[in-house]
Amino acid sequence: MKSVVKYLSTAAAAVLCGAALANQDDAIITFSTTADYYADGTAVKDGEFYALCWSADNAFDGITAQGTAVNADEKVLAKIPLAKDGHCPTTVFEVSSDYVKGGYFFVYLLDTRDASGKPAASSAALATSGVNGSTVVVSAAAAGNGTIVSQTDVATSTEYAATDVADVPNPTVEKFTIDGDNAIIEVGNLVPYVKYNVKKGATVDQIKTLGDAPLQGKTDGVVKFIIDKKDANFFKVVRQPLVNE
Repeated sequence: MKSVVKYLSTAAAAVLCGAALANQDDAIITFSTTADYYADGTAVKDGEFYALCWSADNAFDGITAQGTAVNADEKVLAKIPLAKDGHCPTTVFEVSSDYVKGGYFFVYLLDTRDASGKPAASSAALATSGVNGSTVVVSAAAAGNGTIVSQTDVATSTEYAATDVADVPNPTVEKFTIDGDNAIIEVGNLVPYVKYNVKKGATVDQIKTLGDAPLQGKTDGVVKFIIDKKDANFFKVVRQPLVNE
């Protein structure tokens, strides 16, 4: 097991047991993917995060925009920036025996891109950039005591699930002004881990048109959306969708 721990260190994999040497009841999970894509069809960017998750049963209920488990009885054990050259290279996770003795493991590809399109720079940055969506690349892998569970060359789906934002407050329009050909919408009551955009239209039947670019929410102050005034007859501030409508 010493050689495995050394490999984990040199491969920058996630060592979750917190000990210098693995417990004999710990499990080793290895996996890789061949080609991963965001919901908009863009190849996953270098440094994007994957999440190792655990559930007592064979169904994981999803990940919130803050990067935690939707179900309080389930766990997101690690979020690691593994993506390289459009996929996840072979990765090894050492999992604590506390989780091995019962339950199932899942690996999710996350979409942590901010309003500029860049993945979160670090795990700490996820608190502000947030998780836009995710898709499972390893599903319901069971690990008995000391068992190695291996899934390699997984072809991942482009059908992402948007992350849960049930506890996010409703945005409020603080100010609306016209400046030449532009309408300026100042919006407050936002959260930093969600990207926002504007559904707008000159008429009700055109209201599905989105603004030109999403903006990241803030905990203090307001963000300003600037749109063509002719499209400002009807508008609504919404969470940026995974795929533009």
